[in-house]
Amino acid sequence: MKKKKQLNPTAAMFNRGLLRFKRRVDINCWHVDHIAQIIKLLRNCADTLEEIAGLNKVGAADKVLYAQTEIMKLNTLAQTMKPEDPRDRGSAEYKYVGNTMRDTHGFDHVEARPDLDENNDDYLDRHRHMKVTLKQRTELNKRIAGSRDR
Repeated sequence: MKKKKQLNPTAAMFNRGLLRFKRRVDINCWHVDHIAQIIKLLRNCADTLEEIAGLNKVGAADKVLYAQTEIMKLNTLAQTMKPEDPRDRGSAEYKYVGNTMRDTHGFDHVEARPDLDENNDDYLDRHRHMKVTLKQRTELNKRIAGSRDR
């Protein structure tokens, strides 16, 4: 009788549904308080991933499993950050803003938050340098197209 070829440990973990090719992290970042929380979460995750990478008595497949578990933990912790996303998962409210269709669901909630009020004149002054003239945009598009042709 011919012996069945055994899968390598990583392929076996894929076969059992323990591993995936990608892990994604969904992080809220619409409030200034989120920034410090994100830094802490990412730093802790990076430190743990470095420890996992340095393990000597664990196989490569197990290291990948531990790393993916840590990424899933990061995603779970990121979902508990305060203030929470005001929108329900899967909900959308599409409107045309100028010539672009955008999901505006949750904008009213953000607009109503007093802790996000800033002086509009200061905001406009800080972002005046970001205006791009039509001529500058045309030149930039030509340079980008030229670099793609190479």
